[in-house]
Amino acid sequence: MRLTRIATLPSTGRRLLHDVCTPGRLGAGAISADAWSTLPWPLQRYLRALHERPMAMAVSGAGCAAFVGDCAARLVAAVAGDAKLPSGDDVPRGAVRTAGFVGVSAALVGVGGEIWYRALLRKFPDWTYHVALRTILDQSFFSPVALGLTVMGVTLIETASREQAGLRLRDDWLHHLGKMWTLWGGGSVVSYLCVPTPWQPPFALGLACVWSTFVSYRIHRPLQDHATDQHVGDYLRQEQRKYETER
Repeated sequence: MRLTRIATLPSTGRRLLHDVCTPGRLGAGAISADAWSTLPWPLQRYLRALHERPMAMAVSGAGCAAFVGDCAARLVAAVAGDAKLPSGDDVPRGAVRTAGFVGVSAALVGVGGEIWYRALLRKFPDWTYHVALRTILDQSFFSPVALGLTVMGVTLIETASREQAGLRLRDDWLHHLGKMWTLWGGGSVVSYLCVPTPWQPPFALGLACVWSTFVSYRIHRPLQDHATDQHVGDYLRQEQRKYETER
C-alpha cells in the first residue's frame, strides 16, 4: 500500500514514476538541502527513520495505524448505536480486542508487507514502469491475502472459533476488496497530483488509519444471523419442492 508520484531527477531532468520504497527515495540527496531545511522537525526525523530503519518503521507504522483505527472504529460504532464504548468490566475485553488487532496488523502488514515489498524491489528494482508493476502486484496479490488473514486472525484471537472465523470471512473479506482498491487507488491518484514528495509517507499513514478504522469496524460488528440464513434456505428449498410437486 505505497503511494506513487512523479519526480524530476536533478541529473537528467526526466520525470519518472517512483514510490516511497524506492531505495534512496527518502535518504540523502533525495530531497534538496533547501527543501529539507523547510520541513518541520518531526517530519525530518520521520523521513530519516523511514530511510534508516525501514522494517522497524513499517511495523510501528502498521501498529499505530491499527491502534488509531480501532479507537476510531469504537467511536463510530458508539455514534451509530452499534456498540457501546468499553467501561467497567468491558475494559479488559476492549484491551484484548485492541491488542489483537494491533498485533495481527503489525505482523501481517508491517513484517509481512515489508518482506513482500523487498522481494518485489529485488525482482523489479527500476523506476517508472517497474513502480507501477510493483503497485499492481501489491494490490492484486498481497493486500487481498493480508486482509483475509487479518479478518480471520483477529476473529480467532477473540473467539477461538474456526466457525466464527469462517462466517466472518464470508461477511467481511472478498466483497470489500473493491473498497480497498478504491481507497488506495484513489489515494495514489491524490498523491500523484497533489502531495509534495516529503509529505507522501504521512499521507500514506493517514490512509492506513482510515482503512484500519473500516476494517476494525467491520470485524467487530455482530455477525449476520446464521440461523436466520439457514431458515431462509430451508424455506426456499421447501417451496421449490412444493412447486415441483404441483407441476
